[in-house]
Amino acid sequence: MDLLSAKIILDIPTPIHLEKENYEEGVIYTFIFKDGGCILIHEGALMQFDIDTYKPSKVIHKKKYSIYWGRENGKFWKKYVCGSVRLYYCNVNKDNKLNYEKIFRTIKILKME
Repeated sequence: MDLLSAKIILDIPTPIHLEKENYEEGVIYTFIFKDGGCILIHEGALMQFDIDTYKPSKVIHKKKYSIYWGRENGKFWKKYVCGSVRLYYCNVNKDNKLNYEKIFRTIKILKME
């Protein structure tokens, strides 16, 4: 999947809904799954999602990326920020959280040349 400055490689189950939205300053991919969980992949400016307003229970800042995660309304969420690329999962039940963690561990962000 191509973003503006990066290519994303990920291994996910077939979503029940997939949407790609291009706007002036970026691109958003939205994957919605049978269990109600959602994965968002975004690169660009001037876009904020509901999940960006959630208060994280934990935050990790590394040299090249930051990770935020927590619970909102009894559901799990996580946000990775790597430069201008943001990856999210949200609305995830406890029983399915491990599946989403596995998906995120397989994601590769490659810079486009």
